[in-house]
Amino acid sequence: MPYFTVELREPHSFMTIWLGLACALFVIALALAAFTIWKMKQERDALKGMQVKNMTLAELNALKERYLQECSKLEETLHETNDIRMVYQRLSEISRMFVSEATGLKVQNCTLSQIRKMKLPQLREMVEEYYDPEFAVRSTGDVEGALAKTERMITRWTVFQ
Repeated sequence: MPYFTVELREPHSFMTIWLGLACALFVIALALAAFTIWKMKQERDALKGMQVKNMTLAELNALKERYLQECSKLEETLHETNDIRMVYQRLSEISRMFVSEATGLKVQNCTLSQIRKMKLPQLREMVEEYYDPEFAVRSTGDVEGALAKTERMITRWTVFQ
């Protein structure tokens, strides 16, 4: 029967670089998690502080009329220039400005993900539709349909959104 012996090593005879690397990775992961939590809390707090503007029905109807006129002007411009990208960019601007004035929320420079967090489904739907034609290398899309949807969103907007 063979006889085996085991040689014991000193406690610190293994390479300490692996222990240092493991600790560094742990610290980096912890810092990344802390930063992510801090950023999410910051965004949530920013949304919490937003106050929705109260409008009377007469004020809202005047606002709707003004933005529907903007849509009509844009439709005339479309027939003159046929620039699809410009029309989609302008539709996005009209939609955002209307919602901004109707609610008091500053949505003009918000990203799509920020708009999703604001719980504005009508604006989110419009901006999602405009994104591809607005930023694509070659803009294509149903401009008349997009104009009609924008006008429908403006028309259907209520004081109680």
